[in-house]
Amino acid sequence: MAAFNLFISDNDLVDIGMTGRQYTWSNKRAESELIQERLDRVLVNGGLLQSFCHPTVLRLSENGSNHVPLLLNTNPQVEKTKRQFKFQERWCSVEEIRSIIREAGPLQLKVHQCIF
Repeated sequence: MAAFNLFISDNDLVDIGMTGRQYTWSNKRAESELIQERLDRVLVNGGLLQSFCHPTVLRLSENGSNHVPLLLNTNPQVEKTKRQFKFQERWCSVEEIRSIIREAGPLQLKVHQCIF
């Protein structure tokens, strides 16, 4: 194992991990005797990480083997959760909000005209 870890270090490889269940091998026994381990990994170098911003590893369906196949996805569809901030005009009528804006000082912001 030391030689393997040295190889990883010498070649600047990174384990990018995976989503979901972490095991990649199972002895496929009943509950009390079941053993599941993460034996398989996807190692990548810096070149891949520079070329692909957010590579992911997906566990595919078990196919009869005691190892779970892994798929390296270099172009995952990232959900855009960041929404554009929209100023609500009704906030202008709340003195507490107006005082927070005044205390923030001279910021480089485009603000609604009702603040001034």
